[in-house]
Amino acid sequence: MAVPSPLTAPSTSSQQVLPSPFRVLADVRELLLAQCKSILVGIDCTFAGPSPLLVIEGVVPPEVQLARRFGAKVCSEVVPSCTHLLVPPVLLAEGRLHCERTDHLVRQAQSHRRPLQIVDARWLLDCVSRWQRLPEADYLLPIECLTHPVNLEPAPSSAPIFSTR
Repeated sequence: MAVPSPLTAPSTSSQQVLPSPFRVLADVRELLLAQCKSILVGIDCTFAGPSPLLVIEGVVPPEVQLARRFGAKVCSEVVPSCTHLLVPPVLLAEGRLHCERTDHLVRQAQSHRRPLQIVDARWLLDCVSRWQRLPEADYLLPIECLTHPVNLEPAPSSAPIFSTR
């Protein structure tokens, strides 16, 4: 009996029926997508700042794409189901966080009378990079960062850092 070459298809008489889990092979992209969607399931969030960040110049920003790909729901407003208000670190660094839109979001959150986690958006990026939902405690921000202008002036120093001998 001749052994079929790996380059030729086996005849129908020599084919074996594979067990059902092996009959349908999932694409690795589908497997990864299913795995990522479970990471942030149950997170309903919005981004603070002067823009809702959902679409900028016709393109969905990467932060929003990542949040959605990993299972979070992203809205432009604080809806009653909202669980997180994400604060982009660039706005904290530039001191542009206190604005009319952010004031509106804070009022919405207060009107819903539901606990809302105000976190640095790096929480989202760290969750995605580690493929797990991380505790928000290390990323929490006080509500005052949203309601008062951020002071970017460096704190006065009483002693020089380097001495000049």
